[in-house]
Amino acid sequence: MSEQDGSKIFSAMGRIATFSTELEDALSYAIHHLIDEKIEFTKIITVEQSFSAKISLLLNLYRARHGEDEDFKKLKVITNRASKAQEKRNIVVHSLWRSAGAPDVVTQIKSLAKIKKGYNTNIDNWHHDDFENIWKEFRTIECDLIDCVNELIDSKKAFRVPGA
Repeated sequence: MSEQDGSKIFSAMGRIATFSTELEDALSYAIHHLIDEKIEFTKIITVEQSFSAKISLLLNLYRARHGEDEDFKKLKVITNRASKAQEKRNIVVHSLWRSAGAPDVVTQIKSLAKIKKGYNTNIDNWHHDDFENIWKEFRTIECDLIDCVNELIDSKKAFRVPGA
């Protein structure tokens, strides 16, 4: 696929990468506010963790401090959405993309070799809007998570961390 053929799609793919990273940073932000007032310590803890490890840590920290109350359920819903969005990001990043011969459409080629099914190749067409919806989803989840953390700070269930 030439750069010109897929420029809008390449741009949307870049936004997916950008906003998934921003959501991951928001997960670290949430963890910082649940651990301690000293951000230096919490940065050390989160910097090398994977996306899914950050989600697990966030939920476990909250549960250890406050149990499975309504705010825990809200965090769980947000982090479930984050996990699903990250799965979509992984599909985008780890697939081969080719021109589908139509404007704003690309073909995804994903080869897999699984124990139960053996080797197979999945081929699917994606439209520009599919990519746009993914990065917008990341942005919405990030905003929801930050709003949730700020509500936890206001209700004294999380620390106010200077510089976070």
